[in-house]
Order: sequence, then structure tokens, then C-alpha cells
Amino acid sequence: RKRKKKKHVRRKFDDMLPKLAAFQKKHGHTLVSKDQDRDLYLWTKTIRNNYLWQVRDAPDPTGSRKRLNQVKLQMLQEIGFSWETKRNGNRWPTMLQALIAYKGKYNTTQVDATIDRDL
Repeated sequence: RKRKKKKHVRRKFDDMLPKLAAFQKKHGHTLVSKDQDRDLYLWTKTIRNNYLWQVRDAPDPTGSRKRLNQVKLQMLQEIGFSWETKRNGNRWPTMLQALIAYKGKYNTTQVDATIDRDL
């Protein structure tokens, strides 16, 4: 039995941000589940993943990752965008800060487990 290919839908920031703002106003948070709004869920997941990739300053071999500029970051902050998810809880910002500090000290985000086993 053949699986149907899922149609890739390109979600534009300017189209999705108002939807996320409306969701946040209604629910009081930006943790969209698949059941609530699949497109918005996928977009917020992509935003979080791309930002993490950007912060790590990792190479993008496929060229598919979009960098968030300061204006977009500010717009997300203004609506209270949560970089944390239910799955990663409060650990995400803590680990992000630890990774930033590690990069500042060692000039890389490729963490050496012999130096820092928790990161």
C-alpha cells in the first residue's frame, strides 16, 4: 500500500504571527498542540528548531533553515512566545544559556563530553 506524500505548505512569518497572537490571547500561552491547530503547531515547532540551530551557529547543509532577524525575534517576544515546550519544560533556556557560555569559553558548540557531561 502506497503512502500519500504530504503536501509541503510554506508558512510565512507574516501570515502565522497574527494566528499565533490570536491563539495566545485566547489560551494564554503559545504552546500549540497538533490537535488544536496543526499548521500553527508545525510553524511554532519550526521557529523553535530554527532558532536553536541559529543560536548554536551550526552549519546548515541543506540550506533549509531560516534565520530569525531581530525584528522577528522582538515580535515573538511581544506576544509572549515560549521557547520552551511541555516536553522540554524549563530546561531549554537553562541549557541554552549553558551552551552560549560554553561557546564563549571554547569558541564552539560541539560539546566535548570530557569537559561538560551535562551539556
